[in-house]
Amino acid sequence: MAVEVEVPRRLFSVEEYHRMGKAGILREDERVELIEAVIVQVAPIGPPHFGCVINATRLFITRLGERAVVSPQNPVVIRPRSEPQPDVALPRPRSVSYSRALPTPEDVLLAVEVAD
Repeated sequence: MAVEVEVPRRLFSVEEYHRMGKAGILREDERVELIEAVIVQVAPIGPPHFGCVINATRLFITRLGERAVVSPQNPVVIRPRSEPQPDVALPRPRSVSYSRALPTPEDVLLAVEVAD
């Protein structure tokens, strides 16, 4: 007879996730995202995925011009518990650059996730 035991998980906030990156616990080259307070390892990017992201990025840049910022594979902060990195996000332009703060759901007009 098997006994199921539920092991409690340690869930993380966006702020804790950022601190882990600054402290070197999470390396810059690690392919991870914070999804619903859980640090999730994401799959490596292969040629079909890479090509699709490039094609979508080019399409959005040429078709949208200044109406949106084309942001390939960059984070979007969904407080308090998520920071996904969609393959392409289209945040609305800001008068002040996104270099001061990452986009939030209120900024994003469209997020695209490519699946092989």
